[in-house]
Amino acid sequence: MQVPARLRLVMIIRILALAGGLAWIVKIVLIWANGGMNTTGGAVGLVFLLGTTLLAAAAMLWTWGATRGRSILARVGLMLVALSGLLLAINLPTLVGQALVPGSWLAGEVGVILVAVAALLVALPSFRSTPETPGAERDAP
Repeated sequence: MQVPARLRLVMIIRILALAGGLAWIVKIVLIWANGGMNTTGGAVGLVFLLGTTLLAAAAMLWTWGATRGRSILARVGLMLVALSGLLLAINLPTLVGQALVPGSWLAGEVGVILVAVAALLVALPSFRSTPETPGAERDAP
């Protein structure tokens, strides 16, 4: 059975979001395991960059698919807006957290935690349900 291109794109986006969210959860676990002493270097930094790359790719692909039919320039511009939104979603809660609880490594990671959880919530439902068979009859409500 051939999977429609639109469904393939949605699955790729959800896989990217799931992998990016999991990478950021691993980052938080690594920071917790080292007592909050290393929040940017070594494996922590590598996992953060991996998660960031995967989530940015998911955001850009989602925007590309959602803006089908618009000009290329508009689509690229909206992809940049999506990336800006991702950065804002990460940094705004982090800034608020650091202002409320200065010196806490956890307060500095609030944005990462929130975006990671949101990415997992977006991605996981697709792995629990089975796609409908094209042409299958639905039960009447």
